[in-house]
Amino acid sequence: NLSLFQKIKDYFNPNKIKINVNFQKRAFVMSALFFIALVTILIRYAWLTVFPTELRTKLLATGTRQFETSVTLSKPRATITDRNGKVLAVSVSSTSLFILTRKMPKDEETLKKVAKQIKVPYQDLEALKKEKKNFVWLRRQMTQTELNEMGSIKKWRNFLETVDEPKRIYPEKDVAAQLIGFVGADGSGLEGVEKIYNTRLTEKPTKVDARRDARGCVVIDTPNSASKPSQTLPNLRLSIDLSIQQFAQDALRDGAVRSKAKGGSAVVIDVTSGELLAI
Repeated sequence: NLSLFQKIKDYFNPNKIKINVNFQKRAFVMSALFFIALVTILIRYAWLTVFPTELRTKLLATGTRQFETSVTLSKPRATITDRNGKVLAVSVSSTSLFILTRKMPKDEETLKKVAKQIKVPYQDLEALKKEKKNFVWLRRQMTQTELNEMGSIKKWRNFLETVDEPKRIYPEKDVAAQLIGFVGADGSGLEGVEKIYNTRLTEKPTKVDARRDARGCVVIDTPNSASKPSQTLPNLRLSIDLSIQQFAQDALRDGAVRSKAKGGSAVVIDVTSGELLAI
């Protein structure tokens, strides 16, 4: 009498197939084995993803640590120039500070230390504990001086981090300011040419993820070329001449002061072409 092990071994031995040929039975056995394996995998999958087990809770917690939230960052706007190519408005890189509200320290003492270092009122941070959103901006588009004054936030990087954002600056200050207008913190034009040609000056914002690295620090990708003017959008060149604009503004200001007027206006036009040179 053969042992059960020997019978199983002989059953799957290719050299003994001729002794007991039953291909249909063999196919059935193999199909059953594959079916059992598939069912086992599906049960395990359901156990990890559907049923509220302790292991599933741990896996979800790990996933949360790796991925915190998504945020939309604006891209640099196209540069605005006068008719001679002199820059009137351009985007440069700046630093903004954000916080993950769900990771904020619970104790009052620590939160006060954080508030003092990042120069944000403690009451504002305390109020964020009730915020439903996980991602909240604290300080937008800081100057290098403000960034230096804030100091290193390395020890708070499990819930605080900075990211590069494009900031709109106007090199000529108040020259043609009422014509060019300005943009908001989100990079959208609010007045003047910035608003009228907002679609022409902007690119589609970039959506990026705030994640955690192996040390538990928040990491966020910044848009490409955030520190440079847009490389894909052509400059918006206006018909005004910066020198004529400056001269017209100075003359108008002096005239208004001398006549004690409440205000004034001036327009300079090229009579041969009808182009606006200053306003």
